[in-house]
Amino acid sequence: MNRTNDFIRFILISPEIVWAGLMLISYLYLSDYLLLLGEQFKSNSDLWKMLYALPFGFLVASFKATGNLRSPLDKEENKILYEWSMYTKITDRAIYSLILGIVCCSGVILIWVFSSKLSEELLGALYLSFTGISGISAFILILSAQTLKELLTKHT
Repeated sequence: MNRTNDFIRFILISPEIVWAGLMLISYLYLSDYLLLLGEQFKSNSDLWKMLYALPFGFLVASFKATGNLRSPLDKEENKILYEWSMYTKITDRAIYSLILGIVCCSGVILIWVFSSKLSEELLGALYLSFTGISGISAFILILSAQTLKELLTKHT
């Protein structure tokens, strides 16, 4: 039960949710800026080809960071990490971040497929949401892996 509560807590209290909330507020109240972005996406197909790669790049970075987070040092030094009682929180957060990355990549594919049917404001909001969430998630994983490696190096 405690692990479930932790999982719900880091879903509801996360920078990714804050970003999604900001994008929702922007869509509702600042749609002029999103309209400009959406118009650029609809009028410039070359722009889409380059920008679609961002969430996929973030997903690749997340996979690499997850490996570094779950096994940051040599086998002997990682034993301390594996025996730590809070290790499941690290792995849960890593799995959550990977799921977010996959969902964001799927979302970008869907807005690419249905971009002609979406309004410019919605198109801009969805793209910024998916790209921002996957970028924030990858950044958190990379920073966590670096911090964990530093801590283990310092204390082993």
